[in-house]
Amino acid sequence: MKVVFVVDAYFPRYAAVEKCAKNLVDVLLREGHEVTVIAKRYWDSPVNLTDDLPEDVLFVSTSLSKMRAQVDCHLAEASCCFGWRLADRACALVNYFGTLAGRSCAHWDLVEAYRKAIEELGFVPDQLVPCSSPFEGVIACVEYSKQHPEVKLTPVIFDQFADSGTLCKTRFTRELKRKANIAVEREALEASNLVLNVTWDEHVRKYHPDCSGKLVHIEHPLLVRPKENLQSSDKRGDGRSLVIFAGSLSAGVRDPAVALDIFCELEDVAHLDMYVMGAGRDLVQPKSSEHPNAVSLLDAVPSSEMTSLLAKADCLLSIGNTRSDQKPSKVVEYMATGKPILHICSIADDPVRDDVSAYPLGCVINAGEDAVCARETVRAFLERTRGKQMAFDEVSALFHDEDPEIAVERLLNCGGAPPHSRDLL
Repeated sequence: MKVVFVVDAYFPRYAAVEKCAKNLVDVLLREGHEVTVIAKRYWDSPVNLTDDLPEDVLFVSTSLSKMRAQVDCHLAEASCCFGWRLADRACALVNYFGTLAGRSCAHWDLVEAYRKAIEELGFVPDQLVPCSSPFEGVIACVEYSKQHPEVKLTPVIFDQFADSGTLCKTRFTRELKRKANIAVEREALEASNLVLNVTWDEHVRKYHPDCSGKLVHIEHPLLVRPKENLQSSDKRGDGRSLVIFAGSLSAGVRDPAVALDIFCELEDVAHLDMYVMGAGRDLVQPKSSEHPNAVSLLDAVPSSEMTSLLAKADCLLSIGNTRSDQKPSKVVEYMATGKPILHICSIADDPVRDDVSAYPLGCVINAGEDAVCARETVRAFLERTRGKQMAFDEVSALFHDEDPEIAVERLLNCGGAPPHSRDLL
């Protein structure tokens, strides 16, 4: 069967959604399917088709994304250059005003770029699997399937659209575009055979209750057996536990303040290495400067190096989101290592809380609890679990739904193509 995935970033960069997509692709390839991935081109994307992957990968661009790629390329070489930083902000403003100008939050130029790439594949896919974000990929697949109703459409929704705090950065934008965004979601649901999702159930029940029957719940398909030995050792040579956080941070979304306060008081038993990307580095820098013996701010590492990085840790730090309708995938990657996991909840209904609580080497701290109590809980946890590690098969037996093979089984279990209705945009 010929399966086409539509994603945002891909090789050599894999954000959370694309890591999930890549795991699904790998399972499909092992099962003998032909897989093509259509992704958005970034500054470090291959110029042409890459021979580094068994799947075919095509990259698309818009006028703005081409400009943004050039700016990012210069920033990678000279990140402190004021001119290129200003150009980066200018691109962000252009993108924001483009969102405001459109009927919905979707950008039609990106929709067209994806749709055209599917049209020019030279074959009609048996199944289209757009993975949000971006939702433009979902829209493009809906538009394509209107002309090819025999194609099975099975979006995999990891992120919100109408209720996205990332896409709609302000309440004004979210409310201004809500009606149109809901309409876009509606047609995507109507056009799809099945919709696999992680946290979209409640939203669909509220706004599209008659489409709830198409939803199939999955967990993040990131529980993959590591390819190398992940046994840690005393890398620092001082007897302290090495705790690692690797990912993105954002004020108001995923804030490290509580974690930093805890570890700044635990430098006698632990050192926290924070590999942070983007603007979130500014949230860590003051504490790392004031307490260098407790916290280190380090550059983010590419996905290809993540396993080796996590292998160094005695404990892995997870920081919860401030919204319950988006479930961070990082904790599943952490579980695959078998290492102890410390998770700090920002909200009472944190969607990761139960997973970490069920993990035998897990510890959950609530952001609002007494600081001294939280610190001593972490201290005891680090001392109790230092040097301990679960075998992958033990973790897999406990968290079966996070296995990519389970998600692929559900992905392929879809019926005939549904009828199409009105235009999306």
